[in-house]
Amino acid sequence: QTSYGHIKSPELLTPDINTNRTTASAIYNRAIDGNNWQTTFAWGRDANSPGQRLDGYLAESAIMIKNHDTYFTRAERVKKDELLLSSDPQAGQAFTVSQISIGYIYDFIALAHARVGIGASVGTSIIPAALLPTYGRHPRSTLVFVRAKLN
Repeated sequence: QTSYGHIKSPELLTPDINTNRTTASAIYNRAIDGNNWQTTFAWGRDANSPGQRLDGYLAESAIMIKNHDTYFTRAERVKKDELLLSSDPQAGQAFTVSQISIGYIYDFIALAHARVGIGASVGTSIIPAALLPTYGRHPRSTLVFVRAKLN
Protein backbone atom coordinates (compact mmCIF):
# COMPACT_ATOMS: atom_id res chain seq x y z
CA GLN A 1 0.00 0.00 0.00
CA THR A 2 1.01 3.58 -0.44
CA SER A 3 -0.63 6.73 0.80
CA TYR A 4 -0.18 10.49 0.86
CA GLY A 5 -1.97 13.16 2.83
CA HIS A 6 -1.73 16.81 3.73
CA ILE A 7 -2.55 17.40 7.40
CA LYS A 8 -3.22 20.99 8.45
CA SER A 9 -1.90 21.74 11.94
CA PRO A 10 -1.82 18.16 13.32
CA GLU A 11 -0.21 19.10 16.65
CA LEU A 12 -1.97 21.30 19.21
CA LEU A 13 1.32 22.61 20.64
CA THR A 14 2.64 23.67 17.20
CA PRO A 15 -0.44 24.93 15.33
CA ASP A 16 1.59 26.76 12.63
CA ILE A 17 3.18 23.54 11.31
CA ASN A 18 1.47 21.53 8.57
CA THR A 19 2.53 18.01 7.57
CA ASN A 20 2.69 16.21 4.26
CA ARG A 21 2.67 12.51 5.18
CA THR A 22 3.73 9.74 2.78
CA THR A 23 3.64 6.02 3.65
CA ALA A 24 4.38 2.71 1.98
CA SER A 25 4.13 -0.81 3.34
CA ALA A 26 4.18 -4.43 2.28
CA ILE A 27 2.67 -7.36 4.17
CA TYR A 28 3.45 -11.04 3.65
CA ASN A 29 1.32 -13.83 5.08
CA ARG A 30 1.89 -17.57 4.74
CA ALA A 31 0.35 -20.69 6.23
CA ILE A 32 2.99 -23.28 7.14
CA ASP A 33 1.88 -26.74 8.30
CA GLY A 34 -1.18 -25.42 10.15
CA ASN A 35 0.72 -22.44 11.57
CA ASN A 36 0.60 -18.86 10.29
CA TRP A 37 3.50 -16.46 9.63
CA GLN A 38 3.02 -12.73 8.98
CA THR A 39 5.64 -10.08 8.22
CA THR A 40 5.27 -6.35 7.61
CA PHE A 41 7.75 -3.81 6.27
CA ALA A 42 6.75 -0.14 6.43
CA TRP A 43 8.17 3.31 5.74
CA GLY A 44 6.72 6.72 6.46
CA ARG A 45 7.79 10.33 6.03
CA ASP A 46 6.46 13.47 7.64
CA ALA A 47 7.54 16.52 5.67
CA ASN A 48 6.71 19.40 8.00
CA SER A 49 6.14 22.91 6.71
CA PRO A 50 7.89 24.76 8.11
CA GLY A 51 10.21 22.11 9.48
CA GLN A 52 12.09 18.97 8.69
CA ARG A 53 11.68 15.69 6.87
CA LEU A 54 11.28 12.89 9.40
CA ASP A 55 11.51 9.30 8.15
CA GLY A 56 10.49 6.14 9.98
CA TYR A 57 11.10 2.47 9.16
CA LEU A 58 9.50 -0.62 10.65
CA ALA A 59 9.90 -4.39 10.28
CA GLU A 60 7.79 -6.78 12.32
CA SER A 61 7.07 -10.46 12.13
CA ALA A 62 4.80 -12.85 14.01
CA ILE A 63 4.19 -16.57 13.89
CA MET A 64 1.11 -18.25 15.36
CA ILE A 65 1.66 -21.87 16.32
CA LYS A 66 -1.17 -24.34 16.91
CA ASN A 67 -3.77 -21.53 16.86
CA HIS A 68 -2.93 -20.27 20.35
CA ASP A 69 0.79 -19.39 20.72
CA THR A 70 2.00 -16.23 18.95
CA TYR A 71 5.64 -15.11 19.03
CA PHE A 72 6.50 -11.70 17.59
CA THR A 73 9.36 -9.28 17.11
CA ARG A 74 9.52 -5.69 15.96
CA ALA A 75 12.33 -3.32 14.95
CA GLU A 76 11.82 0.41 14.36
CA ARG A 77 14.07 3.29 13.39
CA VAL A 78 12.55 6.78 13.41
CA LYS A 79 13.68 10.36 13.18
CA LYS A 80 11.83 12.62 15.64
CA ASP A 81 12.05 16.31 16.55
CA GLU A 82 9.65 16.21 19.54
CA LEU A 83 11.77 14.29 22.05
CA LEU A 84 12.74 17.15 24.37
CA LEU A 85 10.83 19.78 26.31
CA SER A 86 10.71 23.23 24.75
CA SER A 87 12.91 24.54 27.60
CA ASP A 88 15.79 22.27 26.52
CA PRO A 89 18.45 24.01 24.33
CA GLN A 90 18.25 21.12 21.83
CA ALA A 91 14.43 21.23 21.57
CA GLY A 92 13.21 20.94 17.98
CA GLN A 93 16.40 19.21 16.80
CA ALA A 94 15.78 15.92 15.01
CA PHE A 95 17.26 12.73 16.48
CA THR A 96 17.23 9.17 15.15
CA VAL A 97 16.09 6.60 17.69
CA SER A 98 15.56 2.86 17.34
CA GLN A 99 13.68 0.22 19.29
CA ILE A 100 13.76 -3.57 19.21
CA SER A 101 11.11 -5.63 20.99
CA ILE A 102 10.01 -9.24 21.32
CA GLY A 103 6.82 -10.67 22.70
CA TYR A 104 4.42 -13.54 23.18
CA ILE A 105 0.61 -13.91 23.19
CA TYR A 106 -1.36 -16.91 24.45
CA ASP A 107 -4.93 -17.15 23.14
CA PHE A 108 -6.94 -18.73 25.95
CA ILE A 109 -10.37 -18.32 24.34
CA ALA A 110 -10.87 -19.31 20.71
CA LEU A 111 -14.42 -19.02 19.40
CA ALA A 112 -15.66 -19.40 15.84
CA HIS A 113 -15.29 -15.66 15.11
CA ALA A 114 -13.12 -14.29 17.91
CA ARG A 115 -10.03 -14.91 20.04
CA VAL A 116 -9.01 -13.51 23.40
CA GLY A 117 -5.43 -13.69 24.55
CA ILE A 118 -3.01 -12.35 27.08
CA GLY A 119 0.44 -11.19 26.06
CA ALA A 120 3.62 -9.45 27.03
CA SER A 121 6.50 -7.77 25.28
CA VAL A 122 9.87 -6.36 26.28
CA GLY A 123 11.93 -3.86 24.35
CA THR A 124 15.03 -1.74 24.42
CA SER A 125 15.74 1.57 22.73
CA ILE A 126 18.92 2.77 21.08
CA ILE A 127 19.34 6.51 21.35
CA PRO A 128 22.01 9.08 20.39
CA ALA A 129 24.46 10.35 22.98
CA ALA A 130 22.83 13.81 23.07
CA LEU A 131 19.66 12.25 24.58
CA LEU A 132 21.42 10.24 27.32
CA PRO A 133 20.92 12.89 30.05
CA THR A 134 17.15 12.83 29.43
CA TYR A 135 16.43 9.19 28.58
CA GLY A 136 19.33 7.19 30.05
CA ARG A 137 21.68 4.77 28.28
CA HIS A 138 19.19 2.16 27.01
CA PRO A 139 15.59 2.89 27.91
CA ARG A 140 13.66 -0.36 28.31
CA SER A 141 9.97 -1.08 28.13
CA THR A 142 7.70 -3.85 29.37
CA LEU A 143 4.10 -4.25 28.32
CA VAL A 144 1.45 -6.70 29.52
CA PHE A 145 -1.88 -6.68 27.65
CA VAL A 146 -5.14 -8.45 26.84
CA ARG A 147 -6.03 -8.80 23.16
CA ALA A 148 -9.45 -9.38 21.61
CA LYS A 149 -9.30 -10.29 17.94
CA LEU A 150 -12.16 -10.90 15.50
CA ASN A 151 -11.56 -13.66 12.95
